[in-house]
Amino acid sequence: STGPFLFDHLFFTQGFYLIISFVVVYLLYIFDKKLTYLAVIFFMITGMAFNFINYSLGNFYEVKKTDRLIEFLSNKNNKILKKKNIYILVYESYANLETLNYYGFDNNNQINFLEKNGFKVYHGVYSNGSLSLESTSRILEMEGELSQHTRHYTSGNAFALDIFKANGYKTNALFYNSYFFGTSPISWDKYHPKGDVTLIGGKILTKTIFEGEFRFNIFDDINKNDIELKVMYDNYLKLKKKYLESSEKPSLLFTHNKYPGHSGNTGKCSPNENERYFKGIKKANTEMKNDVLNLLKNDPTSIVVLLGDHGPYLTKNCRELRNYDVNMIDKYDLQDRYGTFLSIYWPKDISNVEQNILITQDIFPAILSNITNNKKLFDELKIERKFFDRFENIVNGINVLDGVIKGGKDNGKPLFDKRSYPLTN
Repeated sequence: STGPFLFDHLFFTQGFYLIISFVVVYLLYIFDKKLTYLAVIFFMITGMAFNFINYSLGNFYEVKKTDRLIEFLSNKNNKILKKKNIYILVYESYANLETLNYYGFDNNNQINFLEKNGFKVYHGVYSNGSLSLESTSRILEMEGELSQHTRHYTSGNAFALDIFKANGYKTNALFYNSYFFGTSPISWDKYHPKGDVTLIGGKILTKTIFEGEFRFNIFDDINKNDIELKVMYDNYLKLKKKYLESSEKPSLLFTHNKYPGHSGNTGKCSPNENERYFKGIKKANTEMKNDVLNLLKNDPTSIVVLLGDHGPYLTKNCRELRNYDVNMIDKYDLQDRYGTFLSIYWPKDISNVEQNILITQDIFPAILSNITNNKKLFDELKIERKFFDRFENIVNGINVLDGVIKGGKDNGKPLFDKRSYPLTN
């Protein structure tokens, strides 16, 4: 995460506060031992009080979430009638066609391949989150303002997943590494890997602090050479292939891969940043083709969603733009951070899909409205089509509402020229 932190990094800030705390306690101990003991006891008690409050609030939000699910299930028209297997395949930082054209990469062959195989490609789509956790958690929860940490939802504790479970679905999650699992209980019926983010060692944290970045691939690049990393990813691909060939019905699979990947998020673009991304796109395209052919062969009546979670961060400083003049930030900078790829395979018995899919967070509202008798479900479940950036630092406060840019160099213009949806304002 990024925010108003020391050197723009959370870990620098935490480390600095930790050092200052030790120094203050030590000096206080030298000056007055009794006062030191009282201060430590005070902070322990206040810490326990804050934890208790947070725990109580967490329980409150869980009850509220349960009420939301009960209300949803109480409507008989919301019952899932077409129990299709559902596959949500996320390709890390996979940009859409217009943005790739801007970078100088021609991806038309991949688009043609998908369309020839019955996939609908949705042009002009963006995410309301610019980071993996912020984007995917809102897809799963179908909510803009989140009450829990984002990993709570990617650990399987999400509204969309609860709906499918209540309708007899098994939910499966396959991730390349344990970045998406945190301290919340993991509620997927099946999942991989078994570790979670709390198992990061001190050596890894130290490395990320001195590198000045916190990336999800820190889980796999410590003490591993290129061959070992390849073996690790090959194992992920084998597991994915196994899931895609599974005959378990009805089931929902959510998987998030490694490619094409994004910039290093250091605040300075590498000399070969675009070339490295293009290489990643080619790898992702090969993987996507294999996934598609596998699914069409083994489960042709399923619903298949192919998407990117956010953009690859290749423009300007290849990072957040909080220190840039808003008048220097154009639509391609916004596309570069929030724009995404989206393509859906709708089986033959689901035709005339009329939903105005604008953001990746529209995925589950669209699916549910087409497998239940509630045709109004899309409008009932869709969330606000804007960026949710708590500190307004990713694009320096510029936003996009219903596909139209609000602020910056291209204020009032569409975020994308090539769109699969009409603009409403």
